[in-house]
Amino acid sequence: MGTDKKLSTRYRKMGFIWGQRPSPAAELAKKYIVEDQIKRVLDFGCGYGRDSFYYARNGLSVSGIDPLPEALELGKDWADSEDLSVDFRAESLPGTSFEPDSFDLASSFNAWQFLSEEEAKAAVAELGRILKPLGLLIIVTFSLEEMNQRPAKRISERVVYFDAATKPIRLYNREELRELFSDWNVIQIKSLDVCEDHEGGPHIHKELAVVARRTG
Repeated sequence: MGTDKKLSTRYRKMGFIWGQRPSPAAELAKKYIVEDQIKRVLDFGCGYGRDSFYYARNGLSVSGIDPLPEALELGKDWADSEDLSVDFRAESLPGTSFEPDSFDLASSFNAWQFLSEEEAKAAVAELGRILKPLGLLIIVTFSLEEMNQRPAKRISERVVYFDAATKPIRLYNREELRELFSDWNVIQIKSLDVCEDHEGGPHIHKELAVVARRTG
């Protein structure tokens, strides 16, 4: 995913930019934590770890990866304040240092859209490597409908730059996501209206949630 100086500055100035409540990705994971007997979780593109802490509070072993040290420092301070254990690492997809078959669940909220087309394909392969057989993947990412939510500069058919964004963003439709995870058991791809309240005030993002299982 790479580092981003503009986002690093936002973390330094604003701290917990997106609040401290779990994201829609973690909310989607709730039902599977019990059903799948989830024990070990990867939160990738974790930022300061709002989902990581949700999983840790539920007794799970959690690793959170993000390329930005400013975000990870916020997370480590938060962990110390609550006496919670989260394995924060300065890493990012598509390459990680984890052993094969390490995780029961990998989840991500609003990080996938920052991957290029080539990085996304490599990230799918890496997730297939580090998830256990039948391991679960939950991703929430911007949909093509996000283009209609605010002014954007189109870089290519599916890549845009929003004024408030830190990097170019790749927007997805259902068909593209299904193709990207064609070697997985896709459980569902559904539309989400995600309300956020930061900087410019309350606003809605048009997103897609993918729930998929690694095959054997």
